[in-house]
Amino acid sequence: MQVITYGTRGSAGFTLPDSVNAKYGGNTTCLRILSDCLPDGMCLVIDAGTGLLGLDYALNKQEAQPAQFVFLFTHYHLDHVLGLTMLGSLWNPQAQHSFYGPKLAGKHARWVFNTLMQDPLFPVDCGQTPSTKHWKGIDQPTSMCFAIHPKGGLSLQALDALRSAERSDGQLRFGGPSYDVNECLIVTMAMTVHPRNNAVSYRFEERPTGRVFVLATDHEKPATLGKPLAAHMKGAHLLLMDSQYTEAQYAATTSGFGHGTPEACVEAAKEVGAHVLGLTHHAHDAADDEVDFILECARRKQREITFDGEVVACSDYLTLDV
Repeated sequence: MQVITYGTRGSAGFTLPDSVNAKYGGNTTCLRILSDCLPDGMCLVIDAGTGLLGLDYALNKQEAQPAQFVFLFTHYHLDHVLGLTMLGSLWNPQAQHSFYGPKLAGKHARWVFNTLMQDPLFPVDCGQTPSTKHWKGIDQPTSMCFAIHPKGGLSLQALDALRSAERSDGQLRFGGPSYDVNECLIVTMAMTVHPRNNAVSYRFEERPTGRVFVLATDHEKPATLGKPLAAHMKGAHLLLMDSQYTEAQYAATTSGFGHGTPEACVEAAKEVGAHVLGLTHHAHDAADDEVDFILECARRKQREITFDGEVVACSDYLTLDV
């Protein structure tokens, strides 16, 4: 499994003058997940910030275009959805798009899409784009999971059905046919602390290899993780966490904004036994030296509490092995 971070900023996409943020980039959150568990032609994406334009550009350079796009949304703040309007495959009648995410304030991705792509905000209504679209708002994310199989495709399942299959013969039903759970990429969900309606953290378990990736962006600096979120992150080979603010910024002005600090991320990574911690959701106006300082704060905390894992700062267009 690999993760490509096409956007790692929070709040707004922003290219600073004189290339002072060229090292980490200025795109907002968008990641692509690569796995042998995905069917041929499936492009699996988390969030659709301005980094989605970079992903779209990369796909346009490929000879074989994905036929199926699957988007998993953490939440619907603008920095996580604004790239949707410029996704080139929306204008491809052969392309299929599936959009999944939590219902927040009674709304989900379909409402977001229709709102962004309408007059006077956008010159083309969403319904005028010829690609096929499927929308699913998830009422109770923590009680559901996704199972993705190279032959069976993607299936949204009750978490109880997954656990039942694991306890019995390991066969999970995908509509009609059944497939072995241990051949699947299993995606489970937990809730982070983020105003005003929280956000989803995704855990990706590549069952054939045992590798685990967890994204926990937009999460308030915690005193403790709490049992559900700690269990969700446990043993992650790669854990990406929101480290937007320094401890000084958090203490002075940003408490309650729904974002983390590098020290809190390191403490969480040690608590859950993560192997690699990636710092992400950098402040929109942070120059490279400021993100470098965030990384140094994390590594200082790493030495202080003896966290044996690796700590890195994520940048746009970074490929991470899980």
